[in-house]
Amino acid sequence: MAAHLLTFKVDCALSLVRLAKEREIPGLELLCDDLVTMETLVYETSCELSLTLKDLQQLRDIDKLHLLMKHSSPERYVKDAFQWMVPFLHRCEGQQEGAARALLREYLVSLAQQDLAMPLIIFQHSKPDCQQKIIGDPDQLMAVALECIYSCERDEQLSLCYDILECLPQRGYG
Repeated sequence: MAAHLLTFKVDCALSLVRLAKEREIPGLELLCDDLVTMETLVYETSCELSLTLKDLQQLRDIDKLHLLMKHSSPERYVKDAFQWMVPFLHRCEGQQEGAARALLREYLVSLAQQDLAMPLIIFQHSKPDCQQKIIGDPDQLMAVALECIYSCERDEQLSLCYDILECLPQRGYG
């Protein structure tokens, strides 16, 4: 990993780790996941990043998720969510069962405290009639949506609250 620290060649470090995993060298799953996240941050998210792999490894998963989505505009948010957030959540789930669900809830609620706009975009792309959903479980969708509404601290966002409620399944959905 010294090569990565000196040259910031994330793709080369990731290739080496993947090669080692193919040769069944144990204990590389977490490192591989961190390098994939680092690769996404460096090459895809347009972040001005002075973060080293060591720095990234010391971050909590919620902070990594915030970093991944930090520069995503409302116009690109759904595309970026499917491209960056969902794979990251799957990697977290692979490390610990239930992590993806808990992390997505924490992320959306933390955003909702200040502004419901981005959580609304996620909920709009999790509606029961969507082909490809960000939140596929209707119970999770309802629980997180309501928690986001209740955690919002801005009075002028009442219309967004109603928009979020419109995204929820109707009575008797299941």
